[in-house]
Amino acid sequence: MGKKIIFVLGILLPASMLLIWQGFSPRKAESLERVLIADGTIDPAFWGKAYPVQYELWKKTEEPTEKGMSKYKKGFDADRITYDKLAEFPYMELLFNGWGFGVEYNEPRGHAYMVRDQLEVDPSRLKSGGVCLTCKTPYAVQLQKEMGVDYYRLPYKEVLARIPEAQRTLGVACIDCHNSSDMSLRISRDFTLGQALRVIGKDPARLTHEEMRSLVCAQCHVTYCIPKDKEMKSFGVFFPWQGSKWGNITIENIINKIRSDTAYLE
Repeated sequence: MGKKIIFVLGILLPASMLLIWQGFSPRKAESLERVLIADGTIDPAFWGKAYPVQYELWKKTEEPTEKGMSKYKKGFDADRITYDKLAEFPYMELLFNGWGFGVEYNEPRGHAYMVRDQLEVDPSRLKSGGVCLTCKTPYAVQLQKEMGVDYYRLPYKEVLARIPEAQRTLGVACIDCHNSSDMSLRISRDFTLGQALRVIGKDPARLTHEEMRSLVCAQCHVTYCIPKDKEMKSFGVFFPWQGSKWGNITIENIINKIRSDTAYLE
């Protein structure tokens, strides 16, 4: 009887170990077809074929908030049609006097609404011209390259009309911050952020990964100034902190740069 038990265990034990090993061994990877995205591709839907998870996250920026306060802030009220920050903080109207924010300043929505919100804001805020699209549309880089100074000077809606109609209200997209080949971070707006970094002594081509994680956002999440010519037409855009040095940005230099009539020409 004892020999039979030992014999049975001698068969079952190796078999069970084999099943356990097979259970923990990695499954054979499913073959996935690699999707190549051509350089310069703007439509996020094409990027979504190669990066479906990231694409789904990007689409969430279009989730409605009814133009109310961000759901991540205390006191969120989704039923409010417009959350007027100047009404909530009256002192801002004085601080922003002379700037667009002093005319109308509403709680921002997700990236998908960047251009759409511009089309609904007080028209006086668009008087600076096409330059107002610089951090709102992924077509800004292409338009600035093709149009030169006219990109800044021409009326906002005239420049906007040069964007393909199907993507005319497209907000920031994958191409603004990523390389299509591997999703690595990139600075797409060399004519703004790239120039500003070089002025303060930082080579955009030698940024660390940690620096890039902040600076790709700084292409748009930044205060910028728009110089005017004698006809009060825009002819460029610059960041006020580019009067400082890398690692030593001071409020004094920022004020001097904002007040300078030749800030952009230096």
